Order: sequence, then C-alpha cells, then structure tokens
Amino acid sequence: MVGPLLLTTLLTTPAQAEVVRRALLVGANDGGLDLPTLRYTQNDVERMSTVLIELGGFEPEDVIVLQGADRATLEVELEGLPHVDEDDLFLFYYSGHADARGLRLGDEIYPFDELKEHFTRIDADVKLGILDACRSGQITQSKGALVVDPFLQQDLDASGEAWITASSGDELAQESRSLEGSFFTHHLVAGLRGAADNGDGIVSLGEAYSYAYTQTVERTSAAGVTQHPEYDFRLAGKGDLGLTTLSTATSRVTLSEGYGGEIAIFRDGLLVAEVNKPVAQEMTLALQPGTYVLRRRDGDSVREVRVGLEDGAHRHVGTRWGEAKQEITASKGLEPFNFVETSTKVVETTTEAARDFEFRDNPTVALGFGTLIPGAGQFYNQQYGRGAAYLLSGWALTGTGLATGGWTGDGSAFVGSPTGPNVAGMAGFAVWGAAASQAYYQRKYGADVPDRPIEGVTIGLEANWYDEFNRPHTAGVTVDYVVTPHLTIGLDRTGVARSPVDDGWVFSTGGRVTLAPEWERLRPSIFLAMGPRFGTQYADQAPVRITAGGGAQVRYYWTPRYYMTLETRGEWDGGQARWVNGAGFGWHLGGG
Repeated sequence: MVGPLLLTTLLTTPAQAEVVRRALLVGANDGGLDLPTLRYTQNDVERMSTVLIELGGFEPEDVIVLQGADRATLEVELEGLPHVDEDDLFLFYYSGHADARGLRLGDEIYPFDELKEHFTRIDADVKLGILDACRSGQITQSKGALVVDPFLQQDLDASGEAWITASSGDELAQESRSLEGSFFTHHLVAGLRGAADNGDGIVSLGEAYSYAYTQTVERTSAAGVTQHPEYDFRLAGKGDLGLTTLSTATSRVTLSEGYGGEIAIFRDGLLVAEVNKPVAQEMTLALQPGTYVLRRRDGDSVREVRVGLEDGAHRHVGTRWGEAKQEITASKGLEPFNFVETSTKVVETTTEAARDFEFRDNPTVALGFGTLIPGAGQFYNQQYGRGAAYLLSGWALTGTGLATGGWTGDGSAFVGSPTGPNVAGMAGFAVWGAAASQAYYQRKYGADVPDRPIEGVTIGLEANWYDEFNRPHTAGVTVDYVVTPHLTIGLDRTGVARSPVDDGWVFSTGGRVTLAPEWERLRPSIFLAMGPRFGTQYADQAPVRITAGGGAQVRYYWTPRYYMTLETRGEWDGGQARWVNGAGFGWHLGGG
C-alpha cells in the first residue's frame, strides 16, 4: 500500500511533482500478410499522446511513441525504461492488429502472456495498459482474470495493475473513415477531454472506461458489428484513479444546460469528437485552440454553432444554435457517425446571419465594445492584459493629439483637416481600430485566424507631414484595387487639409500605381502618384497645380482585414520639391 500523500496525489492532481507519469504508445498498421493494412493507428496514437500531455500530467519527454515498431523494438522499450521508478504511473497504449495469441506486429506475434510478464516487471506503482485491437480482450482473461459488469463496482487503490481493451476476446475492433481513427480510441479520448467527467473537473479511470464502453457499443451496434470493450482492474482499496484534469486545459468549451443528445464537434471539416450530453447538466470539454463547428440534431433539423478558441479561452455555448446546411452523401462501409451522413470532409456553409445571436460568445459584440472604447473588446474576450494595453495606449495617443492640435486654437485631434489628424491623433485612431479588429477576429476564429486576402479593394485614411507634426501637409481617403497580387492601382490620399497661409485650405487628390511583394503580414511596396492640388500651402504657390511623386510604403496587417501604414515619399508640388513622411490605417475588403 502507498502512503496517504501519494494516494491523494494520484487520485486528485495527476500533474503534481510527487508522481511522475510516463507512457509508451505504439501504433502498428501492418498485421502481417493475411490481414488488411490498417489506416489510422498513427492518428489514434497521436490523439492519445496529445490528450495525455495536455491534460494528463505527462511531460512530452516522458511519452515514447513507436509507429510501426517490430517485436524486438517494443520489447527493448518495455524492458529498458530505466526512467520508470516506484511511485510512478506507467501507461502502455497499443493501436493495431491482434489475434487470440497476442499483438500482431507485421509478421511477428507478441503473445499476451509475454506482454503481461514484461508489464509486471516495470517498477511503477501503478501500471495501466490500453489495447485497441481485435480480440484484445484475451489479455484480460489470461492468468485467471475475471471480466464482469463493464461498469465499475469495486473501489480502487492507487497501486497495482489495470487493463482496458477495445473488444472482447472473440470480437473485431473497428476503425472508421469518418473518424479517421478507431471507434474505441475516439470515444476514450473524448471522455478524457471531459465528456466522461461527473462534474468535478477530473476524469477518472472508471469514468473514462464507462464512457468509452457505452459510446463504442452504441456506435458499433448501429454499424452492425457490436464491439464490447472490457477491463481487468487489479487495484484494491478506495477511490478512483484520476487520469486527466480539465483545469490544465489550454482552452475549454462548456455546453450549457437546456439541450442535449448527440453533439458532433468538427475542426477544419474533420470530426474531432462526438459526445452524448445530458439535457439537465453542463458539459465541459478541453480542446486545443482553433475554430470549431458544433452540430446537434434538434428534431428533424440539424443545428450548429461556431466557436473560436484562443489560448487560455473558456467559451460557453448557450441554447441558441443556427440551422446547419450540409452536403449529404452516401456513406460507405462501417461509419460510426450516424448523427448525419456526410462525406469525410464536412462542407461548412453556415453564414453569420443564419446563426442565432449569442451575447456571451459573439464576435460582433466584441467588435462593438472595441469600437466604443479601445481595449473593451479584449476585456469581453477575457484578454485583460492586452485590453489594458490597448486602452492606455489608445487614450494616451488620442489625448496627446487633442492636446497638441491647433486647428482653431482650442486644440483638436483633427487639426487642420476633417480627414487627417496630427501625428499623435492618427496613431491613437490607428491603435483604436487595431483593438476593435483584433477583438473581433480573436472571438470569431481563436487561434485559427484565416490568411489575409491578396485580392479585392483596400480603403484607408492616410496623412503626411512636412514641417509641422501637429498639422498634416495632406490628408485624405485612399482606395487601392488589386489588379494582381503584386500590382495595385487606385486613388491617392484625397481630402482637405488646412493651409498655414491665411488659414486657407488645400484640397488634394490623384492616382497612384503600386508594386509590392505579398508576405504573411507585411506588404512593402514602391509607388508613383500624380494628381491636382487646389489652394495654396505656401505664399508663392499657384492656387491650382499638378503634383507628382514617388516613394516607399509598408503595410502591416494587424488582422487579416485591418492594416497600418508607414510611408516616405519625394514630392514635386507645382515647382517645389520636398520630402514628406506619412502614416495611416485601413481595411481590406473583398478578395481571398
């Protein structure tokens, strides 16, 4: 028996330092010449490895992955393990072929009795074996083990040996094209991510097995070949062994009360998990950052909601779901996903307008808050540090612009022009726009923000300054049409700026041609511009004249649609030459 401190650690917080968790995960597609080659054991191993590292307290260096290993390699790994000590937890996972004798590793067989003998010699206090293979239940029947009711009735101690198998001793274990993995591992991982949790935030061995058993039996029976997972737990005492802890998750989704049934979770068109949610209770799932589509059947219709998860986010999905539109195809072979029959790649065509409004998790609300107050959208998204940075910098720059302006002597961020502020004011508005745009994209897409467009039209506000940084030399609206990814033509800054001559005004417009490479976020360019200018900025200028110039500009795309601009150009203005520097911000509309 282990001491009270170790027992408490094992049963409650798997990531604490007192107990080291180590794993050996094996995937084998090839089971020999007489068996069909499997396709998804590598996916099974990767999903199991990911959930153990994310939620199970396993350090990446303590998880050994073997893909396509032969018997000798597997034996060396099992017999070596010098880093496994007493008071550790050791987990062995296998996805591949097996028969009544043992694991099929190519043309070799690793007998179950020898596997258990090697397993027993490992000096770990707790040893857990998980076999996702045909007839893998044979291992639970060796050496007199008795397999009883699949739901746990006995208490567990944190010392001993336990086995879970995907099938009984005379059954086939199945994998699925739509899951791109096996039935059993798919549902076991979903359970470890929170579907099996009873509400305490810790998924135990018993909870994970019970959930995987129920879901596997249900899905495979619908496919016509029922598969019954089995177990052999030789752990005596009280309590249950905690396997994953949801509080350590990178990001989470909570499905609220008020709806239930089968909910399918997709990412990039691929099925990530299916869960059976009770109507009367919440369910929290730990997921990696990304953009997910959740679908559930509601009577004769299918409802869906899109959720964007950034690192550290915890989203709540309420009762308002939009109607889903799908491409329906005939399924082939054994398919576990009977919720809807779809092709492997699910076509996601739900539009923003088709989804019901959800105040707690809505990108439009984040954009609205960010538009009203810089940083408010980030506070809505629970990004408090970033929100504070936007708030302070946006207000500081805008306030400086107001304090240093001199349009009419009383100060104005729009000094000298209704379309162009001074330098500080321009920077403040640029930061304000960046805060609102970032809040929208973070809420909508999480970590899976789409690429920025390289087609379409851009609309911006730009100004440049010559000798007075509290007064724009020229300022106005710009429009650029992307002819090719490297060539744009459009409207140079067009607007009114105040002249220092007798409080006069200058209207400037023109066209420009830009050449630019397209990088991930940066768009450096060179350009030529020409157009008329009306009004005098200097006493010796003609009131109507032609201006021409050229220079370099760089845009930084803060989000896929919002950019900031810095520019320098040489300009010939009605016979006078000067060098001016400019800045601005804008939006990229249309395009892909």
